[in-house]
Amino acid sequence: MRSAIVTGGGKGIGKGCVRALARSGYAITVVDLDRVAGEEAAREAKALGAREAVFEDCDVRDAERLAQVFEGHVRMWGGLDVAICNAGIGGETASLADSKKWKEIIEINLQSQMEGARLAVRSMQGSGSIILVASFGAVYPMPFAPAYAASKAGALHFVRSLAAHSEVKRRNLRVLALCPSYVETPMVLKGMAADAAFKRHVLEVTKGKLIGIDAVGELTLQALADPKLHGQALLIAPGSRLFTVKQPRLSPYVAPAKVSEVATASEHSVPIAGLPKTFRALKVVRLSDQFRDAVRIVMEPMPQVVPDGHVVVRRLFCGVNASDSNFSAGRYFGKKAEKMLPFGAGFECVGVVVARGAGAAIPPLGSPVATLEYGAFSEYGILKASRLIRLPEASGEMVALLTSGLTASIALEVAGMKRRKTVLVTAAAGGTGQFAVQLAKVAGKHVIATCGTPEKADLLRSLGADRIVQYKGPQREDLGKVLRREYKRGVDLVYDGVGGQMFENAVNNLAIGGKLLVIGQIGGGNYTTGWKPSMHKGVNEKLLWKSGSVEGFFLLHHAKRFSRHLQNLVSLYQSGQLKVAMDPTNFEGLESVVGAVEHLHSGRSQGKVVVNLARNNASL
Repeated sequence: MRSAIVTGGGKGIGKGCVRALARSGYAITVVDLDRVAGEEAAREAKALGAREAVFEDCDVRDAERLAQVFEGHVRMWGGLDVAICNAGIGGETASLADSKKWKEIIEINLQSQMEGARLAVRSMQGSGSIILVASFGAVYPMPFAPAYAASKAGALHFVRSLAAHSEVKRRNLRVLALCPSYVETPMVLKGMAADAAFKRHVLEVTKGKLIGIDAVGELTLQALADPKLHGQALLIAPGSRLFTVKQPRLSPYVAPAKVSEVATASEHSVPIAGLPKTFRALKVVRLSDQFRDAVRIVMEPMPQVVPDGHVVVRRLFCGVNASDSNFSAGRYFGKKAEKMLPFGAGFECVGVVVARGAGAAIPPLGSPVATLEYGAFSEYGILKASRLIRLPEASGEMVALLTSGLTASIALEVAGMKRRKTVLVTAAAGGTGQFAVQLAKVAGKHVIATCGTPEKADLLRSLGADRIVQYKGPQREDLGKVLRREYKRGVDLVYDGVGGQMFENAVNNLAIGGKLLVIGQIGGGNYTTGWKPSMHKGVNEKLLWKSGSVEGFFLLHHAKRFSRHLQNLVSLYQSGQLKVAMDPTNFEGLESVVGAVEHLHSGRSQGKVVVNLARNNASL
């Protein structure tokens, strides 16, 4: 398990680093003097995917207390992989009379960072990375803040010297200084508000746009992933570009040696550092409709290098779909399926980039991404960067927007929903049905929704369905009778993922020119035996007399629409116009995937069924 300590982790640059580390699955100790900010940063880290995150209140000038924090971290996690010594202050005035403030700046910005680095070296065994957060003021003068510049220059020269220390070499550690330009932190914003001249200077240097704390966090992970970087000053320039600095400058920074946007160790490949040598994956080892019998967890080797144009993604959440059992039966590959065994199971996941190969347009380390490819039921994936979908966050809700959300969004567009008035959605409380209901309502349509339990009916009411037909239990209604009685002109569009009798009722109650969209057939057979051949007598005549149509929809045939539709779904979700109903059953680790698939087919699921891989179980 990888673990990290971040001092000053409650706000500003430290918080950005905590977020990036969390997205990469680190266990994190957040150190800060501000308890409220520190505890909030730890909570957010857990939500973003941290293996664990704890807060420790500490004045970094208190060497004894700081040592207790490091010792406690090592006891809890069995070691330390990354230490980011970030805690720092500014706030000196234009007057040279305030020696007390200068002393405080040196104590916090330099002495405490030196002590933090010393403790980190003593806590790391065999490997590890130590980053001191300095400043661009470490490499050229800051006349309006000489004490601050001196403290940061001292931190930088300390890094250059410590990197060559015999104990650092013996322990195989790396030491770096991060030197960002002006970042959108509380300290910088407070200074800009208090001093008009400083504000003009900041806006001139940054061309009006401060660097975001999350950009600093991502670039910090990029630096951690590059084994060549050791003892350098890494300048983060406006525009979030990363450069190495070989010598201090006495004039504004010019002609730096640019660090490649990709951490390249050779012309053709990038070594993988800091990741496990093996990982687990769920593979289909025999063809069967019964998912449990078809799959096994196997160990896969982690490649030693990342190929050009590829990334390594740590999968955090994966989605469960009705077709997982069709996939395990080999239906996606036809007669070739038997020869392809074993093959990876699962269609969709959300995770973060943890290693990158050479090539253009490679997402930064820590970037939340989605994949819609076979093999999603695994802890890691080595994937083509061109096939990744960038996301604003790595969460279960984002998984729900993938296969389920995209199916609803694209299928309704393909079916011409805009020109139709009434929409019937079957299995409406399921993973994709919930989105079909809401997207139809956003488009101003009258929505009829079917479900099997009172709890699902309550969910559909909260999603805005106009007429709910519960077809099981004491409050059971016959869908065919409801449609004939209340919708005499028929239904304009049907979104059907059930089949069987639902399909029959839909065909019988289509409006003139109506369309029935088949997106699945979860009710068309037994889970353990697969789909049964369908036979609907008279369907040709019924469609003929109504100028009606039946159209199948298979998501993978519409890949060119993915990006546009996903952007719209995310926008609707972030604006509150689209709710994401998640099944309340907790599924964690690869071991729970089989149970999750069976839960989906049981009829008890409500909302999207997602497996959380962020906290993988240790047992196989």
